[in-house]
Amino acid sequence: KKTRVAVATRGGDKVNQHFGHATEFMIFDTDGAEVEFIGIRKIQAYCHGTADCNGDKDETLHEIMSILSDCRILLSSGIGDAPRAALNRAGVLPLVRKGGIQEAILESVKYGSYFENTNIL
Repeated sequence: KKTRVAVATRGGDKVNQHFGHATEFMIFDTDGAEVEFIGIRKIQAYCHGTADCNGDKDETLHEIMSILSDCRILLSSGIGDAPRAALNRAGVLPLVRKGGIQEAILESVKYGSYFENTNIL
């Protein structure tokens, strides 16, 4: 069984982008041993500018969740409480990680398997 993972990255084969500032996610499938790149999905950033992460972001968040609906795990260097809770309710496990993408995916899939049928708020 493969797990689909979304990764927020600014490049360099690293998990190094905050969820709110991401304008795209790299999508990977993994069976826990191998990691396969699937593609890139463009999104509208949840936060606009450096400090504008307040206000009504429901529509943007709904769009992001729709685009990532087939992903089980989302990796980013940071994520706010509201998007974290919304992703959990949608069945996507948001994890804060930094470092190499492949290593972070393999580590996170092991962690995520413990919560396969659980939403963590």
